[in-house]
Amino acid sequence: HYFTNKDLHVEELIRKVPISIASRLSLFTLIDNAVKKGILLKESSVQGDKRKKSITPSDSFVKEYKDWLHHYISDIKS
Repeated sequence: HYFTNKDLHVEELIRKVPISIASRLSLFTLIDNAVKKGILLKESSVQGDKRKKSITPSDSFVKEYKDWLHHYISDIKS
């Protein structure tokens, strides 16, 4: 959703993860920990219901991901 400029809400993300992988409580805890560490940002939704929390990756996380992807692709090509 980040690269397509779409909001990703906490509930939407949790629904996408099968319960056999992680419980709702575990996912809420994981998201909250990522927010505390600065990996994710959690904000009130820009559109519509202000109670919905939108999740976006932090700028530093996006940079690290792009760097990792660049190195990964370079390693595959060589």
